[in-house]
Amino acid sequence: MERFWEKLIEKIENIDKKKIRQYIGELLWERGLLENIFNSLKEGILVLDSNNNPVYLNKRLNEMMNIDINDLLGSFSYYEKRLAHLILETDNEFHDEEVEINEPYHRLLKVSKLALLSQGSKSIGAIVIVDDITQERIAQEERASGERFATLSQLSAGVAHEVGNPLNALQIHLELLKKEIKKLSLKSQEKLMHFVKIIREEIDRLDKIVTQFLEASRPSPLKLEETRVENIMKELITLLSPEFRKKRIKIKEDYSPYIPSVLLDRNQTRQAFLNILKNSIEAMPKSGHIYIYTFLKGDRVEIKIKDEGIGISEDKLHRIFEPYFTTKKEGSGLGLMITYRIVKAHGGDIKVKSEVKKGTEITVILPLKRGKVPLPARLLTGKYSRFSSKNSSRLYKKN
Repeated sequence: MERFWEKLIEKIENIDKKKIRQYIGELLWERGLLENIFNSLKEGILVLDSNNNPVYLNKRLNEMMNIDINDLLGSFSYYEKRLAHLILETDNEFHDEEVEINEPYHRLLKVSKLALLSQGSKSIGAIVIVDDITQERIAQEERASGERFATLSQLSAGVAHEVGNPLNALQIHLELLKKEIKKLSLKSQEKLMHFVKIIREEIDRLDKIVTQFLEASRPSPLKLEETRVENIMKELITLLSPEFRKKRIKIKEDYSPYIPSVLLDRNQTRQAFLNILKNSIEAMPKSGHIYIYTFLKGDRVEIKIKDEGIGISEDKLHRIFEPYFTTKKEGSGLGLMITYRIVKAHGGDIKVKSEVKKGTEITVILPLKRGKVPLPARLLTGKYSRFSSKNSSRLYKKN
């Protein structure tokens, strides 16, 4: 382009108007071609002159961020002050700098700044490349979690099996012990039966943990049938009604009449929602409400369960689907992991929002139709509500 202008200036006195129009036409065509190329890129592009004044920004950058070309500093500062500093106040080149932004929602950007040089290696400006890598990072972390979980499952399923055998032996011998105790005096029986009761309770607790663990590490194939989601929820509300009454919890339901039957494994889906509802009950020790809503969103069903419990802090929220992570004193940390696996096995998704002292909202998203349903995965662990909370779960987590 520089050589083009030099030649044009040298020969302009000898060039007729027709030739000038031809040169200008070629120049405009080249400019249009470059703009089309830049606008077709998936990365945001910003071109700066030597004084950090904007020369050009492409369509993708404006889609990522609402940029005012007359106020770049203010525009970038709105999203993240560090981003503004990197782009506009750093003279040196930098490559693949990662920046988190939280407006209008949480995202991860990869930013690079490269110098533009003239033929004489003189700096004439810079080009800034901005790429939204949020989904890429989520996919990477899901794959990493999947690999870790697959290894853990193989190892721990064997351990759980080995633990189960002595538990069975303990139960058998406990029954034998009870028979022997009955041969003693009533006074001795009363004291010893108290100890037997404690042992029985602890064995049952261990057996429950082992059973849950085996469910988590060895998921069953899906047995799909046409099922109405609201029927599952109503069954669970009836099942849990004694606990609701005991804790003075009121249920508010609103099921969309437009949702058809969904192809689900009824038992596994029931287990997934049961785990969520039990967590809500345990999060409300002093009464409250649980809100259950269903929505039809295009080709997906959304089931939203919100409680008024103690909530989960933001630094712990992204870990709730990890195995053995729990915020409860006596929790196994497997319930929500099993829920997550079941939802993912159905080709669905699950989202969580929570605010300390205000409650937690879990949204389960299930497809109405699908070509293929993935088998229950060994590889997976871990804003449209009438009762939305301020803090949404982080899109990705740092290890």
